[in-house]
Amino acid sequence: MKKCYMILITGVLFSCKQSPTYQQQEKAETPKALQNETSDYSLVSKRSYEDLLEQLYQEEVDKTASLKALEKEIDESENIKSNSLNPLNEFNAKATTYYDAATKHLSAIRDSSIKEKIRLIINKSQQQYSNKIEPLKSMEKLLQEESLKLNDAHEILKISTTLPLMEEYFKTSQPSLQLLKEALEKLQKTRLKTEKAGN
Repeated sequence: MKKCYMILITGVLFSCKQSPTYQQQEKAETPKALQNETSDYSLVSKRSYEDLLEQLYQEEVDKTASLKALEKEIDESENIKSNSLNPLNEFNAKATTYYDAATKHLSAIRDSSIKEKIRLIINKSQQQYSNKIEPLKSMEKLLQEESLKLNDAHEILKISTTLPLMEEYFKTSQPSLQLLKEALEKLQKTRLKTEKAGN
């Protein structure tokens, strides 16, 4: 199952890369999230802890009308789900609180035969409540499952939108090997001079 899921994600990413729906074609400008605004190491280190994928995706959202509209719709859908579940959660919480309290009060009855009769009455009422609320609980489960599927689709969208940006960055912004060679040569010359001075 895990292998099938990975194959599915790979297929989605590949198809998104071939014919992007929500991303623009070749971008001449490097995304702000990938620009080095400073050479200060502490600031660069701080940036490395931030979620670069989210930064890149947000940049695309800000400049792509269709993505911005989709993000608004995703937020609205999640809010509608939460608002629709709140009354059910409050309703169910009151029922649970009541039956918990009834069980505690039941323990205060000393007559064992009466206590057993009341216990059966409470249990019957609780079962009737469970049966009555079952369609609502089933719908709640479907809502939660659909919300998880939407979240999966959202994460795939973020990856498929930002991965081409990173791949373009790798092609156009790779550091100079020559610069590193020159630094190495400088270190070697300085080391040899230092060794000579120490002899």
